[in-house]
Amino acid sequence: MFASSSSKPSFGVVEGFYWKPADNYHSQYGEYTHEQRRELLRFMQKKKLGVYAYDPKRSMHIPGQEARKIRSTTPLRDSGQWRSTFQVAKACGIDFIWGICCSTQDEVNGTRKLIDQLMELGASGVSLQYDDTLLKEERKDRACIQRKIQEILPVIQELIKFYPTFIQGICPPCDKGEPSFLESVLNEFHEKIPRRDIPFIFTVEWEAHWNHDISRKLLPRFKDRKLIFWDNWIAADSQNEGKCKPLPPPNRRHDLLADIASYWLNLCFPVERMYPIVSFMSTLQTLGRSPTGEETARMLDQVAEEWAEKLKCSTAWTRHVLKARFNNPEDHIKPTVEDIIDAGERGVPSLESIFKAGFTMDQPVKNGKTLLQLAAGSPAILNFLANKK
Repeated sequence: MFASSSSKPSFGVVEGFYWKPADNYHSQYGEYTHEQRRELLRFMQKKKLGVYAYDPKRSMHIPGQEARKIRSTTPLRDSGQWRSTFQVAKACGIDFIWGICCSTQDEVNGTRKLIDQLMELGASGVSLQYDDTLLKEERKDRACIQRKIQEILPVIQELIKFYPTFIQGICPPCDKGEPSFLESVLNEFHEKIPRRDIPFIFTVEWEAHWNHDISRKLLPRFKDRKLIFWDNWIAADSQNEGKCKPLPPPNRRHDLLADIASYWLNLCFPVERMYPIVSFMSTLQTLGRSPTGEETARMLDQVAEEWAEKLKCSTAWTRHVLKARFNNPEDHIKPTVEDIIDAGERGVPSLESIFKAGFTMDQPVKNGKTLLQLAAGSPAILNFLANKK
């Protein structure tokens, strides 16, 4: 399933949104639709990515704090849709991994029913996801972590007994922090999980994603156990449009990508933004490190063309957006109003695609003015914007 010690890591994405209806992004919340997911799987096949991890953080049907637990112990309602999605993943050569969070013996029977259903429907495996099960103030407290470990160890051991080959990864209750601390506090966790071929899933502290070189030394080491690195350079859980990075930061080191089982990256809303990101992830996979500025510049035309095809808009516009991000990576993702008006004059489908990609009429795009203000001289675009209110 995942890379062996002598092979390159597999690369993939994680769909794991927390967003409730109140947190919607242009009416999107919770997760992708099945059609969006299948289309992304097909594009991932084209770019040779091999893992789609689905980590539902809450039930879309159950409100409140119990949602996460119930999602891990309740059979799927739309099983036919999921069967079709798993079939597409299999046809694309992509491992579809389902994240569950079973913390107590009382939850095991319900979780087993869900896992049995996932196996019958055709999922590739499950990951046991204990990230975010500790309160923020507990995540660096040794005693709190050890109590959580003692709670979940019997559950993990039992699930491994029932599903010895179906569990494809385990995310510990503390999955980020100082490596030596994580190594020491999780050593018992490591020793008491009998299947050493099941990787642990880790990320790093948020500041390191952009301010430090991400190398293997920032992750803990365990004897005879590989790690999955869960990356987040696009800030997927944020509604801040300026934090969505379509280009990988220049600090993913070769030693990181040469010494892990798999590399996963968070997805983001809206799904239309993921296509250039998947393209650049494919480059990370090919090179085994972040591309240089020169390499990225050479790729822009190809990525822009692929993105334009998915958005059904002009390559010139997508190239402009990507070049703007390349030349000023700390700036918000924003086309100039002239680019948007030009796209609008080419036809409503092009302009529609820009909104699908997350650019709103009230977003400042030039000299602090919004698109609506700057487009005052264009009746065609004003009419289009009026219909988008």
